[in-house]
Amino acid sequence: MSKTNVWNHRGLRALLVAVIVAMTGWAVWQFVELVGRNGVGVLDIGLVGLFSLLTLWITTGFWTATFGFGYCLVYPSKPASVPVEDLPGPEDRAEPLSRTAIVMPVYNEDPVRTCSGIAATWESLTATGHADRFEVFMLSDTTDPKLWLREQQMWAKLRDQLEGGERIFYRHRRNNIERKSGNIADFCRRWGQRYQYMIVLDADSVMEGATLVEMVRRMDQDSEVGILQAPPVPVNCNSLFARMIQFASSVYGRIFTRGMALWTGTDANYYGHNAILRMRPFVEHCGLPKLPGAEPLGGEILSHDFVEAALMRRAGWKVRLDSDLGGSYEECPSSLIGFAQRDQRWCQGNLQHLRLIFLYGFHPSSRIHLSMGAMSFLSSPLWLVFMLIGGFVAATSGGGAEAAKDVDSASPLLLFGVVMGMLLLPKLWGFGLLMTQPREAMKYGGASRALGGVLLETAMSVVIAPIMMAFHTTFVVAIFAGRKVQWSAQERGDRNLSFRDAFDAHAGHTIIGLAAAWALAVVTPALFWWTTPVLFGLVFSIPISLALGSVTYGTSLRRSGILLIPEETRQPAVLARQRQWHRLIARDAAAECDPWQVLAVDPATNAQHIALLDATGDATPIGEQYKSMCSLMVVGGSGRLTRREKMALLHDPEAVAWLHREVWRRWPIALLQQVSQTVGAQTTTKAA
Repeated sequence: MSKTNVWNHRGLRALLVAVIVAMTGWAVWQFVELVGRNGVGVLDIGLVGLFSLLTLWITTGFWTATFGFGYCLVYPSKPASVPVEDLPGPEDRAEPLSRTAIVMPVYNEDPVRTCSGIAATWESLTATGHADRFEVFMLSDTTDPKLWLREQQMWAKLRDQLEGGERIFYRHRRNNIERKSGNIADFCRRWGQRYQYMIVLDADSVMEGATLVEMVRRMDQDSEVGILQAPPVPVNCNSLFARMIQFASSVYGRIFTRGMALWTGTDANYYGHNAILRMRPFVEHCGLPKLPGAEPLGGEILSHDFVEAALMRRAGWKVRLDSDLGGSYEECPSSLIGFAQRDQRWCQGNLQHLRLIFLYGFHPSSRIHLSMGAMSFLSSPLWLVFMLIGGFVAATSGGGAEAAKDVDSASPLLLFGVVMGMLLLPKLWGFGLLMTQPREAMKYGGASRALGGVLLETAMSVVIAPIMMAFHTTFVVAIFAGRKVQWSAQERGDRNLSFRDAFDAHAGHTIIGLAAAWALAVVTPALFWWTTPVLFGLVFSIPISLALGSVTYGTSLRRSGILLIPEETRQPAVLARQRQWHRLIARDAAAECDPWQVLAVDPATNAQHIALLDATGDATPIGEQYKSMCSLMVVGGSGRLTRREKMALLHDPEAVAWLHREVWRRWPIALLQQVSQTVGAQTTTKAA
């Protein structure tokens, strides 16, 4: 990056800080004037402190979006990957691309989804003519033995069906310590020295081949870049909630991303996936420390990505967010409950960052990123405390009469309008930007449908906000109380939310909302009407959550052209191929025999499993007891063993081979032929 660009980023940061401080200062001054009308007490001082912190948080987001909006107006090109036809072919390039590993860590994921994403991404990469510089690794931490076998068997079929499939590898890890970061670290120790770069995908990631090639080229062109992040775009989901997330990310998200890229420059953040990392500095400098003390705030760091970016920057390497890169896709949870469950895992990791903010040598931008990650969850309980203290002060100041005067005066209304404006105006910026680009607006169904989507998403966001506040507050309190989060697979795929799930998750929110509504109506009626948006969301959280989790409602809106995104009006080829692969693999999986039967009967599958154990050093003999375990399976099926016993058996090459021999010796020939024929038919199936 040139010195001019560096100074531009410094100038933008200085300007951003100036406007944030100025607006926050004005808002705090107005609030002090308001609370000081009837004297200043201890609670009033607490209110001012909370208001200052929360306003600083809101103002930072507002001005980041505003800067991004301004930049997009001046430079209106939409982020996009380089077209394949514009990429130089192998015969035209002066220097070959550096060797790059594409790694996808998985943990108890649906192998149909992961394999279809890998297949589509690899096909797109092959079309660029540069696939010979890449190799793909499916890194499994799966603890479900049946899923492990399905992963392995589906991967083997992909290798046979894809051009260049011999460059796609699979590794299962026995001891899945340190979760995702440990999975990647294990890969780096074993095979990292073979590659200059590593592109990290999530289990729901899909990327265009041209984007992957361009990321490697940019790393080759700037030898000082340690991490380059491509902003992922949510796609592929049909529930009402997921469609809202997709629409918001597409319409408003790009101005936030562009604004973030503007002021962070070479001191950006890492999202943990859909990014490329320079292997050598990552291995040398980005090993995660163990925090002193017990979980949840001590021990292994859950949210590894922010910390890895900070460590990379501390070592002097650039970390970039290239907001002009497109062709980078992910999926989001299909329901409000699934979204909250994902946030619960992130919450523990982000709160751990509070212990790292002042770590020696971190760049100031890295400290800001860590603080913002923690504040994204702390803001909810802080808002709740702010409202509770404010309500108490109002209730004790003349039975609410003084509160009514204050609320109805001009100054509080102005302050309220400014704060709400900072929350809502970025949505207007996103829509306004679309209106300056008529062709782009057509990809969202046209101006009127895009406006309908903005209004619907905004209204639902207001209703959802108190529910998420309740969720986040519960998470934060539980973590500070010492309750650690369980590591589980993320909710993926579309499904209608059941009433039982909605009731279990939101019954408490409903009770709290009803109790708060009654208390405010009795004690401070003037404030009751001001808090109705919060109360409405809590009281009706169960039907709201059911509606948001409905695939039926989401699909109906899609047919009406509401909440459309460009990837739906003109689907990228890589996403179309992913859908085709998903249908093909799912159809084959439905027709397959039990994976245990395939392992036991098919000699190629059995030998391949043993070879993988040997190649990855994952073989762990269990002794003579395997004979009794295998005998139980031969006679009564896999249901006769516990999960731990199955995992132990699968890690013993001798046991797996003995199981194969025993099955062929003791099973009826008709059953053996049936399984063999099914496996043979599946291996000949090709993608359309």
